[in-house]
Amino acid sequence: MKLHTSLEDIKRPVSLCIRDGMCTYGEWPRCYPLCPIYARHRVFTASGGGLVCLAHAVAENRIGYTSTLAEFAYECTLCEACDMCEIIPVPPPHVGPVEVIRFLRHQLVREGMIPEPIAEKYGEDRGVRVARFKAGMDAAGRIREADAGTVLLVESPARAFEGSSYEAAVRLVSKIGQPVGLLEAGPPIYDLYDLGFWDELEEVMYLKSGLIRGLEGKDVLFVDPHGLEFFARRYGELAPANVEMRCRHFSQFLADAVAGGRLKARKERIAVSYHDPCHLSRGMGISEEPRDLLSFLGVELLEMKRSASSTYCCGAAGIPGVSTEFSRWCASERLEEFRETGADLLITACPHCKEMFREVLPEGDKNRVKDLLEFVLRAQEYMKREAMTFNLTQHIEIDQVMLDLFKQLPSMVSRDKDVQWYPDGDSGFYATVVVI
Repeated sequence: MKLHTSLEDIKRPVSLCIRDGMCTYGEWPRCYPLCPIYARHRVFTASGGGLVCLAHAVAENRIGYTSTLAEFAYECTLCEACDMCEIIPVPPPHVGPVEVIRFLRHQLVREGMIPEPIAEKYGEDRGVRVARFKAGMDAAGRIREADAGTVLLVESPARAFEGSSYEAAVRLVSKIGQPVGLLEAGPPIYDLYDLGFWDELEEVMYLKSGLIRGLEGKDVLFVDPHGLEFFARRYGELAPANVEMRCRHFSQFLADAVAGGRLKARKERIAVSYHDPCHLSRGMGISEEPRDLLSFLGVELLEMKRSASSTYCCGAAGIPGVSTEFSRWCASERLEEFRETGADLLITACPHCKEMFREVLPEGDKNRVKDLLEFVLRAQEYMKREAMTFNLTQHIEIDQVMLDLFKQLPSMVSRDKDVQWYPDGDSGFYATVVVI
């Protein structure tokens, strides 16, 4: 949707909703409820279609902008379940319910109806919001390895929960051996689009356009599915000048590396369940590549009842980076599905999903949620340790160099049988092999 879209422009598409509830549930025959706000409140007003009807009422001056309208509009997680409806996107401007909700938020921002958690995080007025973005751009830089045909786009490294995912991506690139550039692009701009800060977005996209132009003709890798979908599906329509680039998620890059024999890893004998991030599975149609990677690692994959394009939202995207009671409720609902599978670990391919799940889990269970890239990296690094172990069942004499190695790596796994090595407490030149 264009940033200068008006209420008059959307009158026709929003008038087409027939209130059939198709926006609230998944595909036949299972028809699982997918819209989180509808699952919580069980009234049509609290759904993608309900918000479309509210936008229609606003466009026809039947209702005004109120705090209640803002509460409904910003509780939506933008999970795109309602975009499965095939009625609204048909006529120009070809917008789905989620785009209508973003537009409704934009109108609320112009009317000063910004919920308090968003105002606290992003600022009360446009000047503050733009100034914060400009400050974040101070860390942005040019593309490293500018000649590389593939570039990893890193946005908002200051977010601690994203750091480990980006670190895993960079380390995997080095292990694969393919030349990949790195662009530190400052704060993400999809936040502004999702939250309705469209006037600010127009200004900051101009500030960022110089960096993005450097991606012309390149394969651009994303760790964050939200950024991937924004650049792949929205940026060309919104930007001052379109940039031709091929946007890909990092899981697709890894799947290609596996197929080409450039990435090897130890087989993981463990049961896992995979959570499809909404913007990756529904937004970009990417659900097979993460599963291909898990299959490559040899894990037992136990699917949750809502998966792939019928995934259920973790709750993190409603107000990016801000935890609310509703977002925690969404995460708890999804984690209950995970527990029903009996899997040992929950794997996801989005740092936002990972953090949302970890937030609601008790302290002792937080490590049961893993980022896909970190999981692949761990398996790859354990394979290297495997090559350094020995299949023995008795004391062996070793030299001081090997003893120092064992002290640094106290637990290693053999390819033939599960064992652990420990330096022998009685003799500095012995190690004990213990069968697990």
